[in-house]
Amino acid sequence: MDADVELSALREASAAGDLAAQSTLALRLLKGTHDRAEGMALLKAAAERGNGEALSLMATFVAGGVIQEPDWNVALEHLAAAAEAGLSSARAELRLLAQDESEQNWRALAKRAQVQRWLSPPGPRVLINAPRIAVIEQFLWPEACDWFISLGAGKLKAASIYDNEKRGSRQSTHRTNSDYSFDLFNARISSCLLQTRIEAAIGAPVENFESMTLMHYAPGEEFTPHCDYLDPRTPGTAEDIRQRGQRILTFLVYLNDDYAGGETEFPMLDFSFRGKRGDALVFANVHAGGAPDLKTTHAGRPPTSGAKWILSQWIRNRPQQW
Repeated sequence: MDADVELSALREASAAGDLAAQSTLALRLLKGTHDRAEGMALLKAAAERGNGEALSLMATFVAGGVIQEPDWNVALEHLAAAAEAGLSSARAELRLLAQDESEQNWRALAKRAQVQRWLSPPGPRVLINAPRIAVIEQFLWPEACDWFISLGAGKLKAASIYDNEKRGSRQSTHRTNSDYSFDLFNARISSCLLQTRIEAAIGAPVENFESMTLMHYAPGEEFTPHCDYLDPRTPGTAEDIRQRGQRILTFLVYLNDDYAGGETEFPMLDFSFRGKRGDALVFANVHAGGAPDLKTTHAGRPPTSGAKWILSQWIRNRPQQW
């Protein structure tokens, strides 16, 4: 169906009182180049009428500071309402956050959510001073690791690399793994909590975070040596830096360790790292003065057996816009 025709059909169904159509229309408007104010109004209306998907998205928007200052209690109230509306993903997330698999009272689970646990991370231990590379052991606990892996199940796509000329992404033989982005519409309260946990651990403001990405490496898949900073000598990336800032830090969380190989290798430093389940690695991509540091060149080596799962968080030196 033509996109405009589909949008018109959604508008008609929404106006006729179809709650699912109203929620879907809100999402289309928010995602596209249409009127975001109209999309947000429709989303709020669908949430007020009890649509689970709309309530879940409202929970994320509140947690992520999209529509107001982040408020965990309000976000959890929206999530509990989504669970009461029958949304299975909301119920699963509440069980994770409260660490309770048996409770069926979703409001009670929301009140018992262990938010402070997420906001109290262990500190980093420096491994290399220049460029600065640090590890945080047991940054994430096993249940949370499994949760983030589960969110990508069936949703992975072929990973891409940054196109320096076009400021977009493209497929490349240099990168053969797959990934899933926790962008504004795929994020959860848990992913917002994780980003806030990263902020607390390293002091980088969460407003400067790009969308977090779940990465999956099957046996033989890899990401050959590359740098995460944006090269200011290339017109496309120079414009990206001007608009969104430089990518100054990389934060990786290792979600499993039941695989062989798969190290994160820094060939110019003669250093490799293979995190245990829940460990995190953080490294600067630029010098103290902000210039790109070629020594941060690194590679995601291929697992020789088993699958590797990691979360990647890139951090810029400027707040990001949605």
